Amino acid sequence: MTFHPPELSSPGRLADRLQTALIRHGIAWRHWARPVSPGFKAASVLVLLGMQAPDGEAVREPCLILTRRSRFVSQPGDLCFPGGGTAPLMDCFLAGLLLLPGFPLWQPVFRPKGLWKGPRYRLARWFATGLREGYEEIRLRPLSVSFLGAMAPQRVTHFRRVIFPVVGWTRQTGGFVPNREVERIVPIPLRYFFDVGAYGRYRVVYTTPVSGGTIPRPQTFPCLVYSLGNERDLLWGATYRIVMRLLRDVFGFVPPGHARGPVFSGTIGRDYFGGGKIRAAGSGESVSG
Repeated sequence: MTFHPPELSSPGRLADRLQTALIRHGIAWRHWARPVSPGFKAASVLVLLGMQAPDGEAVREPCLILTRRSRFVSQPGDLCFPGGGTAPLMDCFLAGLLLLPGFPLWQPVFRPKGLWKGPRYRLARWFATGLREGYEEIRLRPLSVSFLGAMAPQRVTHFRRVIFPVVGWTRQTGGFVPNREVERIVPIPLRYFFDVGAYGRYRVVYTTPVSGGTIPRPQTFPCLVYSLGNERDLLWGATYRIVMRLLRDVFGFVPPGHARGPVFSGTIGRDYFGGGKIRAAGSGESVSG
């Protein structure tokens, strides 16, 4: 069973629907305005969409543009959006340019009246962080990106982090170059997320070091399974939650209960929190999250 929004065949209509829905649902300013909890760090991710040709395909179509993290950083093998912590001086400077009418980086949606009045500078700063990180990680051209909206923050307890997602549409259709933090760029066609057969369960065993060995602590998470050629990625965790929230708010789509899907197994050890590979149990292939 597949749900197919008609906007997928029209990039202009799709971008308009995304922006309209995100504004209609609001930006939950009460969450964005709250200080980050003690012991947590703040970060921004750019939920990036655009017309891309997935590897091996000749035709461009609307995609969510993700990256697979390299073995040189934490969460190796995971799928994620461009993003990271703030660079205060640079991001504040870029945020000012986003608010400056007539400047090439200016985003009209950051207008001084209406919904965006008040906290618009804070929002522009998080968008600036996403643009800067996108340029550093995949050479995303900032002038190609239009701001569509923002979503409620996500807490990532394992990393003591609060993620502020901002949504953008890029007109850049090529020329992406991954840096050292990125193993490869993974554009996933948006239509793929509406196929209920693409969802499953990811059973993760966290190995906790103890005297004389480890104690496995299994947990099961909903996931999306994306296969292209010989590559298979599992989208799970905070990135999965952000994508599902976007699909629900914009299209009213809710994935099937993950208890019904196929099960994939993996092990996460100390390396996951400071670099290293995740391997699918018994398969020898990289598993993404």
